[in-house]
Amino acid sequence: MAEATTSSVIPFELESENQKDKIKEITDKLEAGIKDLFSSEKYMEYLQTMSKFHNYSFNNTLLIMFQKPDASAIAGYDAWKKKFHRHVKEGEKGIKIIAPAPYKKTIEVEKLDKAGQPVLDGNGNPVMTTKEIQVPTFKVASVFDVSQTEGEPLPTIATQLEGNIEAYEKFFRTLKEISPVPITLEPIDSSANGFFNPVEKRIVVKNSLSEMQTIKTAIHEIAHAILHSLPEKGEDGVTVDDRPDSRTKEVQAESVAYTVCQRFGIETSDYSFGYIAGWSSGQETKELKASLEVIRETASDIIEKIEEKMPELAQERKAVKQAEKPFDYDKTVSYMLSLARKVGLAEENKQGDATFSMAVKRFGKLATDIPEEHKELKELCEFIASSKTLDSMQEHVNEVANYIRSKELSEEKEQDVPETFKPEVHPVVTVIWSESDKIPEGVKMTLTEADKLFQEVDDAYKSDKRIYKTKFQIDYTLNGVPGSYEGTYNLGCNTGGIPDHIYKLYEFCKNSKEDKEIRLEAGPEVWEEFLEKCNFAMEELTPYLRLHIALDVMEQSALTALQDKNMSQEHPYYSAIVDYVHNSRVTVNNTDPKSIILPQAPQKSDFITNEKKAEKKPSVRKKLKDEKDKISKEQPKSKTKSKTKTKAAEAEVS
Repeated sequence: MAEATTSSVIPFELESENQKDKIKEITDKLEAGIKDLFSSEKYMEYLQTMSKFHNYSFNNTLLIMFQKPDASAIAGYDAWKKKFHRHVKEGEKGIKIIAPAPYKKTIEVEKLDKAGQPVLDGNGNPVMTTKEIQVPTFKVASVFDVSQTEGEPLPTIATQLEGNIEAYEKFFRTLKEISPVPITLEPIDSSANGFFNPVEKRIVVKNSLSEMQTIKTAIHEIAHAILHSLPEKGEDGVTVDDRPDSRTKEVQAESVAYTVCQRFGIETSDYSFGYIAGWSSGQETKELKASLEVIRETASDIIEKIEEKMPELAQERKAVKQAEKPFDYDKTVSYMLSLARKVGLAEENKQGDATFSMAVKRFGKLATDIPEEHKELKELCEFIASSKTLDSMQEHVNEVANYIRSKELSEEKEQDVPETFKPEVHPVVTVIWSESDKIPEGVKMTLTEADKLFQEVDDAYKSDKRIYKTKFQIDYTLNGVPGSYEGTYNLGCNTGGIPDHIYKLYEFCKNSKEDKEIRLEAGPEVWEEFLEKCNFAMEELTPYLRLHIALDVMEQSALTALQDKNMSQEHPYYSAIVDYVHNSRVTVNNTDPKSIILPQAPQKSDFITNEKKAEKKPSVRKKLKDEKDKISKEQPKSKTKSKTKTKAAEAEVS
């Protein structure tokens, strides 16, 4: 995001595309960094010192928080003196907690034998004996925070962050806006950099920190405010508190701060790794592992809110990423052609205004993304984006195809494209982006391949609690006219294949009373245009797509049938199927889907002989008939004799 005055700001390069995987990359790095720190001598020294501190119950932790929210290390008066060689400053008031104060008491109990049964005297009465027990009681005790003491320094493994941040004022102001509680900069006497007060519902950040440390601390305390506010009382007046203990809370908050800072190029490893390791219970980072999902969700939520308030942060990171990522010329021009096609068909599809607005926005974005080395292409996008009307834009978009044909896409290159990846032959699906790592972004597939992949992934996500959105585009030729469909498939919703998804989507929208009311408010013509769009999708586009998938299935089934019989693809049956599929595609692509009638497909039985039937021996009846016919041809007889011979033959057969 910005460069610091020191070398401590190092943008973190992420390989993943979707938000969830990006956050996972960062938290994985966090865990690995802490594990490395665990093996260091510095951490061993720190643990030895920290082991001398007492662990406090939840109630005492809450009492400490009420009285001194910025407390960081607590011990009794004598403990500071004997264990840490520090003494409490004069005039400091103790923090009141509830401390155990057990005392011993002697009581009479029944004497038991080895079997656990009462021992009886001669009269059958239980024999009594005395036993000393410890009675648990509590008292009010005073403890002190390290900030209330002076003496030998305590070891630390967290290094304070130094450095400035560009646009610091705006960044800090944004954090104050997204925080669930107010944030103020104030002096803090203790070693703490900040604290969240759950009683007063406010966050305080020390006013003497560097810009980098201030931002990191503010995010840390915001995470506390989101995750660790005091629980509300239920209807019965009882407070149910299932919050984590103080150790886990600190691990969660600092992990969120680290993740958010990394996302914006603010390197906090020197501080965060040591801080989290200090609060973790052991070398297996139990608190961190148990909290990873909470950390990821909270960090993602904060990142989205920051980017919403400061969109330039997202744009700046995107610009850096694009500068590092090679420019994909083929993908760009393919996308430009698709946009040009939509503009050309805007009036025909009765989507003039919406298409014009969309095209201005997307051609403008392309103009920004295309590097200077492709100057003509860049200027062409700028020129189209500057169009004032749809008519003028439709004139300009023709130049897209002309430019591409004349400058880059030679006939030889077009011939290298397989037939199945030409929209004029077969519908082609392009994955624009996907939240699922099972769907590769930017890849082109045949309709049938995409349909199968989407269904498989959709089925795999049935048990997930969330959906994974996937933006895709289908380029096709329907009724002789090139077309393009762009949609979002929600993986995990069990909507079926691509044609089923499109049909169900428009069926739902068409029958939705709420959708109808919203569109009617904009005018009856808006609703009528939308109805036409729904009818086209349900009555023309989806039947057309299903036919292409059925033709693919037919071709594959023919090939499978031959492979089962160990026959080659040169077999007449397969050749006939291939010809049928090819001719049928031409018909499907150039005919109104409502009136398509395909001829009967070649039948396997007409080409592949039934081997069992071929091996079966002819019957005696057939043999005699064949012999009779042969004699009749070779030795013509008189009518009377012929009849006699025929009767004799028939008698023999019977």
